[in-house]
Amino acid sequence: MDLEKPKFGTRKWFENYWYHYKWHTIIGLFIVFIIVSLVHDILTREKYDAELMITGQTYVTSTPAGRIALLLEQYCGDYDGNGEIKVNVVDNIFPSDMAQAEMMMAAQTKLMVELSDGRSMVMILDDYTYDMINQSSEGNFFADISAYSDKAYDGGTKVKLADTPIGDDPGLAGCADDYFLALRIPDMRAANRDEEAVLNYQNQVEMLKNLLSDNKVNPFEVPPPEEDPLLTMFALPEDE
Repeated sequence: MDLEKPKFGTRKWFENYWYHYKWHTIIGLFIVFIIVSLVHDILTREKYDAELMITGQTYVTSTPAGRIALLLEQYCGDYDGNGEIKVNVVDNIFPSDMAQAEMMMAAQTKLMVELSDGRSMVMILDDYTYDMINQSSEGNFFADISAYSDKAYDGGTKVKLADTPIGDDPGLAGCADDYFLALRIPDMRAANRDEEAVLNYQNQVEMLKNLLSDNKVNPFEVPPPEEDPLLTMFALPEDE
């Protein structure tokens, strides 16, 4: 004899649904929350002359990301014409422990949103994220930049951060050897619809070329790491 199904919308229906689909619902809502939050952040965040993403499994705090942004401002132009030169580096770190499912999901979602709607055309990656992006895309995702640097390798698509003019900065000691620069191949379909996307790509290519040729179009004295507010903000007090 078939059991009568509870009527939709009743308390008994909800209790039955929650019993069978509790975790499906929680995980689904969590994913939706992450996507909505990341899209909101990208659409409403402050505009910069150049934006990059550093993403990988090797841990990098937002402090070295800020240090990279400061160093890159020497090679960046005032592309928006507002009289200031500002570079932003977004950090997105994947957990090394695959069991950390929520952190892994959050990092994958952040990367997906940035690749789809973000302005990061020059990327700072490790092998983990480079392979992940290439495997999930149709064909090669990154351009040959060997014309800009004789240090390029792996088909000319990578230049180690350590092999760039900023690579020996003491503030980058924890990531310069593990991460490399790569340039995304532009999505011509999006470019044909968006003149701003074309200008953003051209500006980031120019900044990348300036960096790799050590052409400081915006020279200034970069404070040493011990005087950089980004690096000293969370410094441990010295022993007396």
